Amino acid sequence: MAVKKRSDTMARDLTLNGMQEIAIGQTLFINSSRYLISKLSENSEIWSQLPDMKFDDDRTIILAEDKIDKRTKTYKWLQKNAKVQEFSPLSDRQKPQLLKWCVAEAKIRECELTNRQAEIIVDRLGFDQLRLSNFLDQLALAEKVTDDLIDNFIPLARTENVFDLFVSALAGDYDKVHDIISYLESESGVDGAYQTMGLLASQATNLTALVLADGDSKSWWLRIFRLIRMFYENWRLQQKASIRKN
Repeated sequence: MAVKKRSDTMARDLTLNGMQEIAIGQTLFINSSRYLISKLSENSEIWSQLPDMKFDDDRTIILAEDKIDKRTKTYKWLQKNAKVQEFSPLSDRQKPQLLKWCVAEAKIRECELTNRQAEIIVDRLGFDQLRLSNFLDQLALAEKVTDDLIDNFIPLARTENVFDLFVSALAGDYDKVHDIISYLESESGVDGAYQTMGLLASQATNLTALVLADGDSKSWWLRIFRLIRMFYENWRLQQKASIRKN
C-alpha cells in the first residue's frame, strides 16, 4: 500500500479543498489510502474546519503534532472520533522505562523483542516515542525479529560509520570508503559532511596525541594504523560478544 507523506511545508500550504480531497479520496494524481501530515494545526483554516469535513472510511490520515492546543474544538473532536496517542519527550534517565515500553509495545503488536534488541533500537533511533512506535509497526510485519533485521532497518550510527570510514581510508580500501561516503551522503545530505569531517578530525587528533605521547614520531602513520586496527577489532569483538549474550 502506497504511503503519501506530506512535509511540514506542504501541510502549511495545503488548501481547504486539497484537504477535503484527501479526506474523501478524490485526488486525481495520488494513489494512496494513507497520509501522514505534520503540523496541520499550524494551518488554522483547515484545523478549524476539520470537525465539519466528511471522511471516507477507507482513508487513514495520521496527524503528527509537536505542540497542540488541547482546548480547541478540533482537538476535543479528535479525542472522540480518532485514535489519539501522546508521546512525551524522554531523557537518558528514563531509558530503562523506554526499553520496557518498547518491549511491551512490540508484544501488543504480537512481536517478540528482547531487552537487548530494544536497547539497540533506542540507541540508534533516539528517545522519540512516535518514531519508535512507527518503527515497531514495521518490525511487526516480519515473521521473526532478528539482530540482522534490525541492522538492515537501522544501520549503525554516524559515529560508528565514520570510524569505519577512517579505518578504511588508512587501510587503502577505496571501494569501502566510497560505499560509506555514499551512505552518509544519502542519510544526511551535504549538511552532514561538516559533522562527518568534525568526527574524522576528532579521531585523528586523539590518535595522534596517543602516539606522540611516547615521544617517538618514527613510523607515525604505521603506528596510528595499528592502533586504529586494534581499537576497531576490539569494538567488533565487543559487538559480537554482546549479541551472543542474548
